[in-house]
Amino acid sequence: MPSPWPCGRPWAWTSPPQEVPGLLSELVQRGAPAEAGPLVEEVRRRHREFWSAVQGVIPPGRARLAPQALAHLGAQAEPLGQALAALARAVPRTEELAELGTALAEEAQALAFFFAPKEGAWVPWSAQDEGPSLHLTPLDLAERLRRDLWPKLRAAVLTSATLAVPGNPGFVAERLGLPHEVGFRSWPSPFTYARVRIAILAYLPEPDHPEYPAALAQTLRHVLGRAPAKALVLFTARQMLAEVHRLLGDVPHLAQGWDGERDQLLRRFRALPPPAALLGLEGFWEGVDLPGAELEILVVARLPFPSPGDPVLEAEAQRLRAQGRNDFQELALPLALLKLRQGLGRLVRTPTDRGVILLGDPRLVSRAYRGRFLRVLPVPPQVVQDPKDLDVVLAQVFG
Repeated sequence: MPSPWPCGRPWAWTSPPQEVPGLLSELVQRGAPAEAGPLVEEVRRRHREFWSAVQGVIPPGRARLAPQALAHLGAQAEPLGQALAALARAVPRTEELAELGTALAEEAQALAFFFAPKEGAWVPWSAQDEGPSLHLTPLDLAERLRRDLWPKLRAAVLTSATLAVPGNPGFVAERLGLPHEVGFRSWPSPFTYARVRIAILAYLPEPDHPEYPAALAQTLRHVLGRAPAKALVLFTARQMLAEVHRLLGDVPHLAQGWDGERDQLLRRFRALPPPAALLGLEGFWEGVDLPGAELEILVVARLPFPSPGDPVLEAEAQRLRAQGRNDFQELALPLALLKLRQGLGRLVRTPTDRGVILLGDPRLVSRAYRGRFLRVLPVPPQVVQDPKDLDVVLAQVFG
């Protein structure tokens, strides 16, 4: 089935700076004809100029591209696109080179589409992670899927532990553009939560308070000193993780970004004796399997509302507001509920697992939306108003 996306990609141009040079090097190694040599050098030169311009205008982190920056980069991209297309035409369609010629042509097409999308609403944005990159994301994914994907399928089965918000699949169905007649079935968890306790740490400051990292670090010290167990602490921001990591000092723990990344950290964490903690970001909220004694304490540092700086979600929120809709109720809150459910699923991985979930965001007892979050919890929570009362919760599981 042909791809429903322009240029065969859902994101029209995410090529990192090394993508095109890699194609050029391979082209030379496979024996490009001599007449293609000047074109290869032209593409190299234009490519360096383009990414130098990108580096000069995009901010740190992730951000939407401002119209002025987009226009400036578009002018720089035009000669690069022309050079890529010319080189692609000059590559012989031999068995050794045809694939590279096609790849170069696709790069030219995707680059042109990035600066002049043909249809629909798109969000151009940039990222400065390990290096600069440009991204183009469709704002209305639902309409594209509804038109170009679902009608071409005879049947589809979508399964997940987090399709409902909570108990209502309408949010996910709308975002995926699923037909109204699609049927949903839900089943209870096959795991028992009889040996799980949940506590809301109402005594902590709110997460944006300057004293929050110190209070959370002190709580982690206390918990690991009281319970001979291993803990996963889920963060939503690198800055807070860094501060808690610094404050924990000699407490046995691993921190993402300082002691490795996800897979390496998981291997090291499994080898650590309890008590120990693993401090993780986005990648640890889902897909992490630490059964039994490998994980018996789960700490959610703050409610996982989407980052206000996310360029695509920011554009979605603006569109909802322009339609007179409530972007918090219709976007930010459902996404946070789904994310929390994903995070909570890290604790119980087998029918015999036990443990304690500590929710470190006191807004769960003070904000109007608290009821929505409480309904996604697998067992009723206990509200801890004093740090000393946390020992009672821990004793219910660890004795």
